[in-house]
Amino acid sequence: MNIRRIIFYLLLLLIILIPLIQWSIWQIKPSKPLNLLIIDKTAAEQQRPEHRSFTWILINKKYVKPNGSLYSIKDDYYGFFPGEGFDYEIRDFREFTYSQLDSIADTLDMMYVADSYGVYYNDWYLRDNLTEHSKLIYGGLTEKEFYLMREIYNERKLLITEFNAIAHPTNYRVRKNVEDMLGFTWTGWTGRYFHSLDSATNPELPRWVIRLYQEQNEGNWPFKRSGIVFVHENSTINILEDSTHLTWDIPMIITENDFCKEYGLPDETKYSFWFDIIVPDLNKNEIISKYRIDPNEEGLKLLRKHNLPYVFPAAIRDRYDQRSFYFAGDFCDNNIPSRLVKMAGINWYYKQFLDLEDIYNRQVFFWKYYHPMMTRILKDYEKEINP
Repeated sequence: MNIRRIIFYLLLLLIILIPLIQWSIWQIKPSKPLNLLIIDKTAAEQQRPEHRSFTWILINKKYVKPNGSLYSIKDDYYGFFPGEGFDYEIRDFREFTYSQLDSIADTLDMMYVADSYGVYYNDWYLRDNLTEHSKLIYGGLTEKEFYLMREIYNERKLLITEFNAIAHPTNYRVRKNVEDMLGFTWTGWTGRYFHSLDSATNPELPRWVIRLYQEQNEGNWPFKRSGIVFVHENSTINILEDSTHLTWDIPMIITENDFCKEYGLPDETKYSFWFDIIVPDLNKNEIISKYRIDPNEEGLKLLRKHNLPYVFPAAIRDRYDQRSFYFAGDFCDNNIPSRLVKMAGINWYYKQFLDLEDIYNRQVFFWKYYHPMMTRILKDYEKEINP
């Protein structure tokens, strides 16, 4: 047998053995009990992308429910549950008494509020015109859900909240309660990077963005290149286009060295999805990471016109015991595939084959930023409650 054939068979054996070894290691790893609650009111797709990446980490790291079973992406959350055809189910806390909520909070170790934006008529019934506004079917954080959050927070259990938890359609009273509790103020602005602002070629560009901008700018839509769309809750639209207003088109997440070391984060991460602009109370919180936008002179004029910053928080945490976090972006929303979730060391495997510079692949953000930070948060907390 010649040397080339030997090398070929050895490589083939490695290709077969390595995944088998990773799966075997995962199987024998001890499970870690962690009783948690996820809220996701925007799960109109069977894949549940809005909370999928968090539950993926729970499964991969073998965090289990009190009965010892693994968490399920499709079942273990509260909110909107898509069924067959146009059928759906709502599971939330509307019928619970406050005494029952107290009992639930007592049993929980943590709570993750992933998304409360909701499901709308076009999304569900038409399955068409998904980028235009339509009537709300279900959504918005409620008083009872805030009550549960407050109990978790007051008991100093782990509470993680992210965009969109308190923007539309959550009412102002609930929003203000969450802001006061967590120590930040939402400015009313949200934003997103789009790889193309060409209305004729980019189907992901919301029609309502184009419509509102044209209503506010004498029917004009001059954009063709990539750029960042800013939207205020009062429907004001502000757009910064690459080269016209930006020296670097995509927002960057910047993390200081101490937090890079603590959470295993890169000092710079490209971010290409929805975010919101908040002002944290720095007596109560510390900033883990910041967004940075790079405007030119024309871009600065537009930002100043709308009192918009070009550096603002991306992730904050409680300054004193690190038991509450707010992510000012759709960090958890990611369609990470589940086929290899039950394999140890799978993060190494993905990093070898994933183009980490591909800004259009949101799995890159998962592996570079969300996965290391969330893994460390959970690991530190689990050690504290199960020493």
